[in-house]
Amino acid sequence: MPRWSPDGRRIAFISDRDGSDNLWTLPAEGGVPRRVTKEVDFALSSPAWTPDGQYIVARRFGPYPGPVDYLPNVRSSPSIARRAPSRL
Repeated sequence: MPRWSPDGRRIAFISDRDGSDNLWTLPAEGGVPRRVTKEVDFALSSPAWTPDGQYIVARRFGPYPGPVDYLPNVRSSPSIARRAPSRL
């Protein structure tokens, strides 16, 4: 399910448009989607913005659930995802 950023300017969503489930953002007024993650082996779901809009968290899962099931604190900056220090 798509999620609006707290400021209403961007939408985060999961798509397999590049062959694997990845997190994408799109300007709310339309435009070109931007891939935020580069997942190959895991599926993603349930994106959620932090209240300040600086990060997006998403559920990450593979064939065997385990300690890597969550992709915490993916920075919503223009570059491809960088893991930020865990603050949640």
